[in-house]
Amino acid sequence: MPANSTDGAIARQWEVLKIIPSARSPGLKPSEFQNELSERGYIVSLRTVQRDLKALAEVFDIDCEAGEKNETLWRWQSGAKLDIQSLELTDALTLRLIETSLRPLLPASVLKALEPRLQNAAEKLDAVNPRNAVSGWANKVASVLPMVPFIPPKIDPAVLETVQDCLLKDFVITCRYRSVAADKPKELKLHPLGLVQRGPVTYLIATAFHYEEPRPFALHRMSGVMNTYEDVKRPKGFSLKQFIDDGGMGFGEAKPINLVARISPMLARELEETKLSAHQKIRPDGDWFRIEATVQDTWQLRWWLVGKLEDLIVHEPTDLREEICNKLLVAKNNYKYEP
Repeated sequence: MPANSTDGAIARQWEVLKIIPSARSPGLKPSEFQNELSERGYIVSLRTVQRDLKALAEVFDIDCEAGEKNETLWRWQSGAKLDIQSLELTDALTLRLIETSLRPLLPASVLKALEPRLQNAAEKLDAVNPRNAVSGWANKVASVLPMVPFIPPKIDPAVLETVQDCLLKDFVITCRYRSVAADKPKELKLHPLGLVQRGPVTYLIATAFHYEEPRPFALHRMSGVMNTYEDVKRPKGFSLKQFIDDGGMGFGEAKPINLVARISPMLARELEETKLSAHQKIRPDGDWFRIEATVQDTWQLRWWLVGKLEDLIVHEPTDLREEICNKLLVAKNNYKYEP
C-alpha cells in the first residue's frame, strides 16, 4: 500500500474516521487506532496516527481529552452528524442476508471491523418504510438445508478466534481434540488449510503432525487451542475447492465408484432434476428404472442410499450391496425388541 502517496493517506484517514467511536464511548487511544489500522492492512507508526487524528479534528467534529499516562482519548463530539457508515438500501439488504452464514467463517478481526456495518444494515432496514419492496425482501427468502435441522454445536469463542487468526496468518496450532468415537481428547498439532461450514457444523481442514493428507476437524470438539507461530506446511497443489469437489467433506475414502441401482419412477424424476453425477445414465427397467453413475464413495453417499431404501436397490458395487443388506438385517433384528 502506498503509505506516502496522497491516495494512500486519504484511504487511511477514511479508515480512521470509521474507527472513531461514538460520543457515548470513553474514547480510543492512538495506540488502539494503530492496532485497528493494522488489522485492516494499514501498517503505520504511532506518530502517523497521531498526525492523522489531529488533522481530522481540524475538519470534523471530533473530541479529544487527556487519558491515563498522558495519552489522549478520541471520539466523536456529541451531536456529530457525519454518518461514515451510511449504506445504500441494497447494501444493507445484502449484509442482512449473508450475516448468518458468514459469521462462523470470518476471522474475528474482520468480523469486528464489519460489526458496525451489520448493525447499520439492521438499523437501515428497520427504518425503511415497510411498503418498500426491497426492504421486505429479507423476510421473503430463506435457505433450508435438505437435512434434519440440528441445533448447531457450541464453539468456544477463544477456539474460534485462535483458529481463524492462525488460518489467516498461516501458523500451526496445537489443541486437544476429541473425535466422535473417542472417550478422551487427544493432543494434536494441526496445519490449518481452510474452514468449511457443513450444515450446522464448522470444520477446520488441516493436516496433522507430519502427514500430508488433509482432513476435517470439527471446531466444537477442540479445546486448549494454541498458536505455535510455526509456519504452516501446505501440501503441494492443495486447493480447498478441489478438496471439497473430491469428496473430502463426505467423511470416507472419497474414492470414485460406479454405482448401479434400480430406482422407483419417483426417484428417477428427482435424479433427472438433481443428478448424482454429470454423466449419470437412467433408462427404463420394467416398472422401475436403472441408474448408472460414477460417484464418490463416502459416508454421506451411504447415508443417502439407506435413506432411500424404499425407492432404490443397489446392484453394484457388490460389497456396497452386501453392506446395505447386513445393515437391514441388523435393523430388522433391532426392531424385534418390544419395549
